[in-house]
Amino acid sequence: LMRIHSLGVFGAPVSGCARRTHALRLTCMDSLRCSFCQKTQKKAGKLIASPPSHPGVYICDECIYVCQSIIEDDRQDADSG
Repeated sequence: LMRIHSLGVFGAPVSGCARRTHALRLTCMDSLRCSFCQKTQKKAGKLIASPPSHPGVYICDECIYVCQSIIEDDRQDADSG
């Protein structure tokens, strides 16, 4: 069973479906998708959930890697330019 990670109070990880039964949790996990690439929870390695103030937004670990690469490229361009 894969988990959805979110930051709760003081940065403590919180499971996305923590209060649901096991059967409902599986259904919940299957229906979640990365908000950027639309990969399902099963196809994505991990999904990171948005804070509770903006519920329902997720990003997978692959999209995070792509974002990190873009930011790093931009920093290198700024440093060399």
